[in-house]
Amino acid sequence: MFFDFFTRSYQSKEYIDTINELQHVPALIEIDDPPEEAEPDCEAAEEIEADYAPPALTAETVERLFHACLAREGDTDIAGRVSPFRKVNGYPSDFKPYLFDRLQLLARQRDIRYLLGQVQAIAQGQRSVPVGAFRTDYRGRLWEDGTTNAIYLVYLAHALEWIGDFVLPPESPGWKGQARLLTDITPTLSPEDPDFPAWWWKNKTPWI
Repeated sequence: MFFDFFTRSYQSKEYIDTINELQHVPALIEIDDPPEEAEPDCEAAEEIEADYAPPALTAETVERLFHACLAREGDTDIAGRVSPFRKVNGYPSDFKPYLFDRLQLLARQRDIRYLLGQVQAIAQGQRSVPVGAFRTDYRGRLWEDGTTNAIYLVYLAHALEWIGDFVLPPESPGWKGQARLLTDITPTLSPEDPDFPAWWWKNKTPWI
């Protein structure tokens, strides 16, 4: 079955320092700043990515992020207590909520936002997105064979309060439930895309 796989603000300096430490990604190589008018070498993507390595929207990437953010025994700062799929919004029952460690979720929010930017419906600027649309990337390709990791991505975005609850019209299959985007998500390209190096050269500033 399709659904079988289913800010507060902090003023503490110690908490903020911990977030910053988790978000720090050391440069892979040392490079000089490029000339202001220089064009990128499209065969040197690893140099362009030195400050931040954008993730590709793949089942493996989403699964790894999802499990890294799950709450563990003893965690006290929990996000995701409410499922995005609930009976009050037309589903036959409340689907399982996944509990996330808020600290880990916030530390990885840049990667989650970048992945969402590769979802076709979001990249096209749709503000109301069907749950089934999360399986399709901006090139119109299904990025996983099943549905598990697409649902994982939905849960991550919902826990960050970037999408609302899904509302299912009467007599409709579950994949037609739709949710509103609650924040702006910038369209992004997969690092595996041949057009990525040139695009990244022009658009990397918000991500590094």
